[in-house]
Amino acid sequence: MMIDTLGGGVLLACALTFGWLTLLRSDHPGTEIAALTKTITASTSDLASIRAAQDRLGKLVVARREELASKGQLPDETPVEHDLQMLSALAVANGIEVLRIAPIAPRHYPGLLESRYTFETTGRFPNVVAFFKSIENADSWADVGFFKIERSRDGGHAGTDMCSVAMSLSLFSSEPTTEP
Repeated sequence: MMIDTLGGGVLLACALTFGWLTLLRSDHPGTEIAALTKTITASTSDLASIRAAQDRLGKLVVARREELASKGQLPDETPVEHDLQMLSALAVANGIEVLRIAPIAPRHYPGLLESRYTFETTGRFPNVVAFFKSIENADSWADVGFFKIERSRDGGHAGTDMCSVAMSLSLFSSEPTTEP
């Protein structure tokens, strides 16, 4: 009988251990299901925020493409003659006299060509300022890199606002690639 009691106790201990491991432990299938449900909910939320970010970036790309189309792209070849004629016309429109335009050695950057020129003019100081403003607002890829303004010595009148301007002017374009 003692053996039966001892065997019954061992059997009861095994049954309690099995019950603990399968029913009462925290890795119960219900707990796993709850954890997986939380993971799925978090993933769904992450996916929604990624899609919202993708939509925002898509709208930004469309806006940038529209902006690029409205402002123009960097030309494949520098429209030198057109740009220099346009700058000369801006000078005349602002009451500036163009004295000289001379080329300077171009600069090459990866994918970019900078054609440079010296541009010498003379005129009244307010007209020179208006000329610079019109260059800034012009629809071209032109940039004034350096300028020097001096009071004109022509006429020698102390009260005049005549000045001479020397500037370096850069016109930009895509640099042609040479394929092997």
